[in-house]
Amino acid sequence: MIHLLSRDLIAARLGAQGTCLVVEDDSLIRLDLQDTLGQLGVTTSLGASSVAQALDLLAKQRVEFAILDYQLRNSTSVKLAEVLLQMGIPFL
Repeated sequence: MIHLLSRDLIAARLGAQGTCLVVEDDSLIRLDLQDTLGQLGVTTSLGASSVAQALDLLAKQRVEFAILDYQLRNSTSVKLAEVLLQMGIPFL
C-alpha cells in the first residue's frame, strides 16, 4: 500500500519529524511498512496489531498519519478509523 504513495507526498505531509501509526496484524507486513516509512524519511513509526493496541498508542503519543489494515484478526479497523477522523489524523 505505501508503495503507491510518492516520496514527495509523504515527505510533504510528515516532514522529517513525522510519526506514523501502522496498524497491521501480520508482523512481517507491519515491519516491512515501518522499514519502508523509515527509508522515506519518517523518523518514527509506531506498530500495532489490534485496534486496542492502536488506541493505547494514540493515547500516549501524537501521530501525524496512519496506515490501517482493514481486516484484523478478530475485527476490522473501522472503530479506529472513526477515532482518527475525530482526531483529524489522516489515514489510508
